[in-house]
Amino acid sequence: MDTNQTTAQFHDSSTFITYPTSHAWSTDNTVLTCTPAPAFPANRGILWSVSGQDPDGNPLAGSVEGLFRTGSSGGAAGPLILANPTWATNTFSFDVTSSTGQTFTVESSSSLLSNSWNALLTTNSPGGRVHVTDPCSTTNLYLFYRARNGS
Repeated sequence: MDTNQTTAQFHDSSTFITYPTSHAWSTDNTVLTCTPAPAFPANRGILWSVSGQDPDGNPLAGSVEGLFRTGSSGGAAGPLILANPTWATNTFSFDVTSSTGQTFTVESSSSLLSNSWNALLTTNSPGGRVHVTDPCSTTNLYLFYRARNGS
């Protein structure tokens, strides 16, 4: 991706307030990690959109917008944070930080279409951080990743 021309935005689906996020690119410029600061509020619809282009100047392909709903603030379902993206030995990996015992699913997709996600891992976090390695990353030039509460 062209990191100077590609960005993501997040808005409340009811009020259209823009939520601030910090953006960080992987070392090979294929994964954009967006971290809300502060965290997205509980029980809200969040509209997201990505705009940009690849290094050759071609616009992003596939769906570049969508909607997700944040969970409640009670119970063990706390925020999920994807961090420490690493490309080593032709394999992509990253960490997911969560609450101890929290059930979450990590998914990947070569497109941002809402029905194109494939589960990589579902777990009850043993505590703090779960390391995720994607064996399919060796055959895909660009992949998107997300973690969601539940199985």
